[in-house]
Amino acid sequence: MIDGNKQLGVSLLGILCKLNNIELVYSQKELVELGLGIAQNKLKKEDIENWIIEHVCKRNL
Repeated sequence: MIDGNKQLGVSLLGILCKLNNIELVYSQKELVELGLGIAQNKLKKEDIENWIIEHVCKRNL
């Protein structure tokens, strides 16, 4: 399961946002970079929070 953690984490982010009626807008490249950044410990909690805030669809605000 170690190899699947990146994909699982990114998938859970999408599911949790959908369950809370939050629409994220991003490119496939941005999503991959997020997952890899998390997996490589290059992103801190604040970085991930900022990524989510930056990618929330403006209609949600």
